[in-house]
Amino acid sequence: MIPCVGVVIGGKKYYPLMNNGAMFRLQESFPPDVLDKISEDDTKAGFKLAFDVFSVLCEEGAAARRYYGYDPGPIPVWEDADVTWLPRDVKSLKAAIYMAVTLGYTSERPATEDEDIDLELLELEKKTE
Repeated sequence: MIPCVGVVIGGKKYYPLMNNGAMFRLQESFPPDVLDKISEDDTKAGFKLAFDVFSVLCEEGAAARRYYGYDPGPIPVWEDADVTWLPRDVKSLKAAIYMAVTLGYTSERPATEDEDIDLELLELEKKTE
């Protein structure tokens, strides 16, 4: 089983995955503190950086899903995200990155393959705790 779950961002369901391929691609293409930069930078450049990391994770998720016989799901396109995504989608994008990284480095898997995670609901639940 692959440790990725579907997340809906900008009205599309993506499958980000932190596997070895993603880990090495991120190490080769981004600075070592890329996750810190994503969480701290609320500028358009920060959004683009987060988007680029998310794209790598989605490409690896699609490849793994294809390998296991699942529909690979979409790969995000910058032009679509820049024009059609809302500010809440940027928050969901960042949360999805951290979720994928966490799932990639843990042995437990909180959701089944067909189960989606509602990132906005998780944020709301955190605020009410």
